Amino acid sequence: MKKTVGIVGLLILVALGWIAWPYYAVYDFANAIQQGDQVALERRVAWDSVRGGLREDFNAVLARSTQGAGLAALVGPAIINNAIDSFVTPQGGPEPEERYFRSETLRNKGSGLTEPRAEWQPPVMLNGIRLRSTPR
Repeated sequence: MKKTVGIVGLLILVALGWIAWPYYAVYDFANAIQQGDQVALERRVAWDSVRGGLREDFNAVLARSTQGAGLAALVGPAIINNAIDSFVTPQGGPEPEERYFRSETLRNKGSGLTEPRAEWQPPVMLNGIRLRSTPR
C-alpha cells in the first residue's frame, strides 16, 4: 500500500512538473527580454529559423507588391536580407524599456515625466518583436 501511494505521489509530481514547464519557459524568456540577457535569448530562440521565416515573409510581400517588375524586385530581396541579418539577432534584438530613456529623470517613475519627449527613443517593432532602434 505504501509503495502504491509513493508511486502515485511521484506520478503526480511528474505531471505537475510537466504541466508547469511551459509556463516556466515563458517566464524565463520574458525575464531574458526584460534583463537584456543575450545568452538566455540565444538559448531560447532559434535565430536562424526566425531570420529565415522573416526573409520568406518579407520577400513574399515584396514579390506580391512589385509583381516581379521594376528595380524594387531586383534590389529589394538584398535589402531585406541585409536588414534582417542586421536587426534580428540577440544583440540587436529586444531590449529593456529603460534603455530607451536617455535621461535619469525619465527613468524615475516618480518624476511625472517632466522632461521633453524628445529624450525618449521609441523602439523599432518588427512582427511584434521590439528591436534596437539605435546602433551601439
